[in-house]
Amino acid sequence: MIEPPKPRVLILGAGGNLGAALQDGLRSSRRWSTLPVFSPRGPARRVRIDITDEHEVDDLLRRTRPDAIVHLAGLTGIECAQDPKRAADVNVRAVEHVARASLKYGVKTLLFPSTSAVYGDQYDRPATEGSKLDIRSSYAETKARAEDVLKDLQREGAGPHAVILRIFNVYGTGLTESLVERLRSSDPANPVPLRGLETFTRDYSEVSEIAKVMEIALELSGSGLQHSLTLNIGSGVPTTNSRLVEILQHENPVHTSVLAGPWSYSCADVTAARRLAVPIPRAIG
Repeated sequence: MIEPPKPRVLILGAGGNLGAALQDGLRSSRRWSTLPVFSPRGPARRVRIDITDEHEVDDLLRRTRPDAIVHLAGLTGIECAQDPKRAADVNVRAVEHVARASLKYGVKTLLFPSTSAVYGDQYDRPATEGSKLDIRSSYAETKARAEDVLKDLQREGAGPHAVILRIFNVYGTGLTESLVERLRSSDPANPVPLRGLETFTRDYSEVSEIAKVMEIALELSGSGLQHSLTLNIGSGVPTTNSRLVEILQHENPVHTSVLAGPWSYSCADVTAARRLAVPIPRAIG
């Protein structure tokens, strides 16, 4: 008996660390296949497009006809702060272009990684998906606006099923700017400044673990999802700076300097993800 072809996933932003980890996981998946992007002038290869150009986006989806899209293309926090106008073009308007073209070409699911930064960092218990947003950066603002675009389009029938993942702190291969990786590479001459020990708390997950969660999350729209879905993705374990240093020192010496800083707390309530049988990433350590 011939098995039907596996549904195809197009990863926008596959060249990034999370995109690469997701692509590696999907290559061995029995459920999904990653979609090669074909150049009109040659064999299958990774291509570069201007994600803000709706005609290029439309042409890409017309040629590839994916069943699902993971939208990882976007600007980082530093880039957003440096150029807010371009941040709006890339992180908001481009999301709308992709969503509208997705509906046009029959894409069933649009998986959109958002950020825990939409909650801010001035709370004292794990945030639920219904927690009040506290936008404190250009990056968080663009992600919150993109979430609203996807929800509005789906309500209007102008966009595909959207699965929005509010991802908490990620570390691992290639993520050299994460606090975990900076601590791992610290040395006596270059100690890492910490904003307090017990007053700074984050929820850490390794990048390959987040990629596994995203693979499972692709299945959610096929399980009767009628509206956009927003989920927190993290370990659900609050880790203070003092605990983080203690964990990492079991691997190698960690070199730090401690600065005075305000209370800062960011951790995921993962109850909703558990309810939907989405795997919870392991906590660091």
